[in-house]
Amino acid sequence: MADVLFDSYAFLASGAPSAGARTMPNRLNDIINVKDWGAVGDNSHDDTTNIQNAINYCITNGGGIVYFPAGDYKVTANLVVGHAAINVGVRLVGSGRECCSVAAYISSGGLANDCLEAIERIGSFSCTLTRPHAHIVECTAFCGGPNNVAIDASKCLHAFIRDTHGSGPMSSQPANSANPGFQGQGNPIWMALGASCIAMGCRCQTGGADPAFALSGVGAALIACSGENHGTVVRVGWGPDPVTGVPSEQPAIGCTVMELQVERSNCQIDLYNARGCYLAGNYFYGADGVPSPYGPISNMTWSAGTATVTTNGNHNIPAGTHTLILEDNNTWNQAGTIFIVATVTGPTTFTYPLAVAPAAFTSSLGWNYPLPYQLRCRKVYETVIIGGSMSGSFSVAGVDLDYNGQADHQNNVIENMSPNNGWLLPGIAGGTSSTKNLAGWKFINCGGSVQPFGVGAQNSHPDGFMKLSDLPGQGTGQPGPFEGQEYSVSDGNNATFGGVQTVPDPGAGTGKYKVRWNVAAAGWIRVG
Repeated sequence: MADVLFDSYAFLASGAPSAGARTMPNRLNDIINVKDWGAVGDNSHDDTTNIQNAINYCITNGGGIVYFPAGDYKVTANLVVGHAAINVGVRLVGSGRECCSVAAYISSGGLANDCLEAIERIGSFSCTLTRPHAHIVECTAFCGGPNNVAIDASKCLHAFIRDTHGSGPMSSQPANSANPGFQGQGNPIWMALGASCIAMGCRCQTGGADPAFALSGVGAALIACSGENHGTVVRVGWGPDPVTGVPSEQPAIGCTVMELQVERSNCQIDLYNARGCYLAGNYFYGADGVPSPYGPISNMTWSAGTATVTTNGNHNIPAGTHTLILEDNNTWNQAGTIFIVATVTGPTTFTYPLAVAPAAFTSSLGWNYPLPYQLRCRKVYETVIIGGSMSGSFSVAGVDLDYNGQADHQNNVIENMSPNNGWLLPGIAGGTSSTKNLAGWKFINCGGSVQPFGVGAQNSHPDGFMKLSDLPGQGTGQPGPFEGQEYSVSDGNNATFGGVQTVPDPGAGTGKYKVRWNVAAAGWIRVG
């Protein structure tokens, strides 16, 4: 038998038919290894061209897997997984997100065909997915690329992202009193989900993304994910603009957020523009806002109704007046609240009103910003919120249904929610939007006080603050009235059970009744 060069010798796999004999180069071609194309992975050699050449060959060879052995691959330009004429799928597969780093922005490069089918077990990248059914599994991602979005799947139909971790682009740092606490740079998004996208088991822990997760389009779902230390953890009705890519309001329809764990952020879930959405089984937690890296309190004094605080190092509180938390349990707190309204008097000092002389200062305490809100609702329609655990403390309000006067709510249900820090309601004790928005909510088994920021708790259920003139059928924008609609009102004027209420009430009644629309009576009747 004549000698055959090794790279020309065709051999069989065990048990394979004779027709399956292949050469070694042919076998190695099944998976494109970036090291075969000259990549080194030592964080010193520039591997950009080598990796791009491997990707290009994979596309022109019919698609498949581009493999990254363990290593830290230095990449100095964007990686393009796309082609002007060829439409095949390419999977970028690493050896493990903790041992395989490719710090690059990965996308189709704007070419006609997005060939990026999957990224698996790779760390440190950012990317844009547009190929239908693309997926990301067991990776780490960081904000980068256009508009500072780590994973942009907002235009990828049916994307699936699982067990992927990462962070935003910066550390936690207070910026101003209007939005103290965790700030993002240019509203970065860690993960943007679009139509029918699903993210499961993902976590964005630190770095000040705002938001960490953005949901838009129809049918996006976030399941068993978590986040902390952000401007906002989840914003429903937000994402990159389809044309410019700049993060902005993008309506969300039929989206789901379930089994989410969130803490220590300015806002934990924000329904910015949500219709027909579903929130269930979410866990809201977090004691307070930004940690106090600028030193604990070293001394406190009191004189004539004013407490003076000295911190052990510069406090870094912006000039002016700010609401803070004193993290202690003694009488230096204001009566009935841990919140104080502090006025900055120097780099290491601030004061706050305190009517009664407290006990002598004996311990080293801390100051902090409060968490502004746990759940906020701006534009919310036909949405169900059920079974959330709000064990966090020290926030402005657990549930904000006013949204700085921007509330627009219709036909929603909220059930089994009892925020520790109460409710900020439209038009009630601090809310500035119309109380007619209350008719957009059906409260079921909801507890907690109505407690706006800086005001002592009012022991009241969130239901029962509406006026008769807020009810449907009077230009409120709410659906109805229709048979069986029920609300609680605070100005009822007919105490007889079954008695028809006068709407609007010319006599400003004071009865706190449950009323129901009765078609036969053509009015709201008392039923409770």
